[in-house]
Amino acid sequence: MNILYISGEDIPGDHGGSIHTWYVTRGWARLGHRVTVLCRRRPGQPKHEELEGIHLHRVWMQFRGKKIPILGFPALLRMCSDSYDAIVERYDVFGGLGAILSRWKSVPLLLEVNYPHLGELLWKWKQRHSLFLRVPLLETGLRFWEAWQFRQAAGAIATRREIVPEMIRDRTWLVHWGADPERFKPLEAAERDRVRHDLGIDSKLVVLFMGSFRPWHGVEILPDVVEQVRQAVPDVKFLLVGDGEGKDKASDEMTRRGLSSCVVFTGNWQHSRMPELLSGADVGIAPYDASKYQPLIDYGFFWSPAKLFEYASCGLPVVCSDYDLLSEIVEDGVTGKLVPPADSHAFSEAVIKLCQDTDLRRRMGENARRKAVDQFDWDRHAEAVAGILEQLIADCRRTSRRSWSRNPRKYRNERT
Repeated sequence: MNILYISGEDIPGDHGGSIHTWYVTRGWARLGHRVTVLCRRRPGQPKHEELEGIHLHRVWMQFRGKKIPILGFPALLRMCSDSYDAIVERYDVFGGLGAILSRWKSVPLLLEVNYPHLGELLWKWKQRHSLFLRVPLLETGLRFWEAWQFRQAAGAIATRREIVPEMIRDRTWLVHWGADPERFKPLEAAERDRVRHDLGIDSKLVVLFMGSFRPWHGVEILPDVVEQVRQAVPDVKFLLVGDGEGKDKASDEMTRRGLSSCVVFTGNWQHSRMPELLSGADVGIAPYDASKYQPLIDYGFFWSPAKLFEYASCGLPVVCSDYDLLSEIVEDGVTGKLVPPADSHAFSEAVIKLCQDTDLRRRMGENARRKAVDQFDWDRHAEAVAGILEQLIADCRRTSRRSWSRNPRKYRNERT
């Protein structure tokens, strides 16, 4: 297949969307497909580049610091002379390049929906009031544009059906994202000791949190968890990776409670260095709290968090909040422990059990690694999506033949 992938992310990059875009397209290239990517250009990046068989076309897709993929339209015009079998677009309400080209060239479009972008956007704007009140017709226009994009699509892939419009739910495939088990893998004991030494960690037990320090990541219960776990496991260290609005508050609370000696804040790390950081830990934690973020209440928990796959790929047992989507990733009692959201006591008890039981920790870590390799490898994800594309292409060709045989003139009008 000749696949065009349209993404408002920059490649390569450290942001979750950039990582997702890279691994999916690399997976298609490894399968032998021709892959062209139209993506955002960052300062210093070349306009055209070929990386691991992927043809990259980078263009400016931002205005006043905001990502607006539709600004890549002039570049799309220059590329339209090429013939593509299928188009995949990373859905963005300010995108639509894939829908335009699909309509123009009669090529099936698959929309990759990672979150309810318009729903989140309108909720944030309504919190601020000012912009929304000044432009009362803005919501109507955006809803029309979103609907038009989905009407042009032959199908969609998403983490849950609730985040796509009802009109396309019967053509939506549910998928999970993944990790790269070639990079994210357990380290030998000597290498783990070196990583811990470099981080200034002298403890035998390390619990890792990785996140953006936002309320819905569960950072508000972190001080309680650290305090309760340390009381039961005095030699534990917590490695807290990331940055965000709640980091300073969490750090101040740790200091106030006298917990600074058992906590290491690393700040943000480049994704290329993340495997060694994860492999230097013993337990991974993900205390999500959907009640702290209204879109997660409205649509259900829709994230398929990369860190859960990366924890597992590195052989870490995971303690995670029990949401329906997350329970498909973390198998309770097999690859980790699921606990009620926002329950710091239950969360702490699960972490303590793993810290105190070496055999349980090892067994769950091995199961997690196995499941990550068997089910959540990015290459497997790419293979599954390629299968969906082949089905859409076949459906499109059958539909085209039927339309032509029944009414050639109407068919030509519809296609043009």
